[in-house]
Amino acid sequence: YDKMTDLLPENIIGNADFMLYDLGVSMFHFKKAERGFSFNEDNKLDMRLGINEKNAYQVINEYGKKDLERIFKDYGEIKNPSKLADAIIKEREKKNIETAKEFGQIKKIRQNKSRHFNISSR
Repeated sequence: YDKMTDLLPENIIGNADFMLYDLGVSMFHFKKAERGFSFNEDNKLDMRLGINEKNAYQVINEYGKKDLERIFKDYGEIKNPSKLADAIIKEREKKNIETAKEFGQIKKIRQNKSRHFNISSR
């Protein structure tokens, strides 16, 4: 990446002194189980990359169907976000979804019914 400015025409980037790249999540986020990204652990559902006000626990347990659908569609690229939102709402009628593992189980059950790939990692 240190040669990026040499490779791009000057009329595209102008006179840049530096560039900041967001390359997404790193293994740091997945290796630290307490961050709530691992679907194999029973740690609290968090999934924040930074210091956002809301964590995944709050979103999954407090948001309505339409908001969940929008999030899954826009950010998770889920093909049928309505069915996943329905499964979450049905489960949380019984109890709050506390951990990433519980959330992964809901998605896994949903995945098995629809015969799609495991969407837990989205």
